[in-house]
This record gives sequence, C-alpha cells and structure tokens, in this order.
Amino acid sequence: MDKEKELFPQSEEIYKTLLNSIVKARKRKNYTQKYIAEQCNIPISSYSEYERGNQSFPIDKFIRVVLFLEIDLFNLDFRSVGDYLKILTDNDASFKEDLQKIKAQLDFLTQHISGSPDDQPGTPPPSW
Repeated sequence: MDKEKELFPQSEEIYKTLLNSIVKARKRKNYTQKYIAEQCNIPISSYSEYERGNQSFPIDKFIRVVLFLEIDLFNLDFRSVGDYLKILTDNDASFKEDLQKIKAQLDFLTQHISGSPDDQPGTPPPSW
C-alpha cells in the first residue's frame, strides 16, 4: 500500500471521500451498519472495517453498497480527482485518448437514454 500511495498520492483522499459518502448516506437513511451488511450480503465485521477504512473495500461490495444506498457518485466533491486526472492526462497521451473515447460513449448513451429528437434508430455507438 505504501508503494501505491507513492504512485497515487491523492488516492487516499479520494478513497476517504467515497467512504464518507457511504457513511453519510447510511446515516441519512437511518440504516445501521448491520442492516447495510445484511442487505448487501457482506459479513457485518467486514463491512464495519470497510466503513472505518481499516480494510480495503472490494470493488464488487463497494458497488453493491453504493447502488443500495442510491449514492450518485457523479455529484460528489472530487476536486482532488479532477486535479489528479489532469496530472495523468498531461503526462499520458494514451490515457487522455481513452478518456475521450469514454466521454464519447457516455455522450452517446446520454443522448439515447434521454430520447433526444436527434436520435437516429440504429446509429452505432462511437467505436473504441
């Protein structure tokens, strides 16, 4: 983990932001850790450790909890994430290209989900 912190110095701050969003959402809904753990099929002892940051939250379990709590990850305050992505994109052209492709895919999906009048049935999504 120390080597990871050296490579990604802001990842700990991002992780804490994500954990805080889970705790706040759980408390806002008046759910206990035990209730979340049961609903998301996670051992209570593990869930408690995840929430406190004492144990890494496996991505599959993290996604289950986020979906169950209906947390909108796109509206979290991620100033550090934006700064971090800028560093990555400035230093890695292929990463920047990947982000542009992902953005094109998201724009395509957003347009089709919203039922925009510009929709053309059968229009293929942007290629990867």
